[in-house]
Amino acid sequence: MKQTIIVGMLCLLLSSFGAAEVFITEVMHSPTQISDSEGEWVEIYNDGEQEVDLSSWTLDGKGIGNVSIKSKEYFILARELLDGIDTDTESFESYWGNNNGLWDENLPAQEVSMSLKEEDSIILSNGISLEEFSYNSSFGGNEGKSIERVSLSEWQEGPVDGTPWYGSFLAEETYTGNEIYL
Repeated sequence: MKQTIIVGMLCLLLSSFGAAEVFITEVMHSPTQISDSEGEWVEIYNDGEQEVDLSSWTLDGKGIGNVSIKSKEYFILARELLDGIDTDTESFESYWGNNNGLWDENLPAQEVSMSLKEEDSIILSNGISLEEFSYNSSFGGNEGKSIERVSLSEWQEGPVDGTPWYGSFLAEETYTGNEIYL
């Protein structure tokens, strides 16, 4: 009886880890709107049915922080969410927010230590689930444009400024007969 309960609890615990369907959905690696070091960001999306605690998650090995992402929600991980102690007044908030120096936009975002290049790999992980996106110049994403994920296997160049929080990502494929629609 004791073994059955332990096995059942272990299965429940592992299934909750497996339910975490968090995907990288958009990358702004070379902003021109503000300086590169203040304007880089990565958008993630929770396609699962449950809220996911991101406190054990990392982006390129660096902790995301004590935040959660709700089911079917987009979340921004920004290199400089709010203006820091540097000499300029630029930040993610100064361009994509309301430019009042506070993050009061009611949209989920977190500052995360990152440095993106024009050709790079980004790894999002909680030690069990791993989401990796490798990109290069053929994906686009220059001149203030982002790279957007539209399906599990398809990425495209986004518009100038990107679309933080407003993606059209589909995490499933639809099968009809012999055709696959992404």
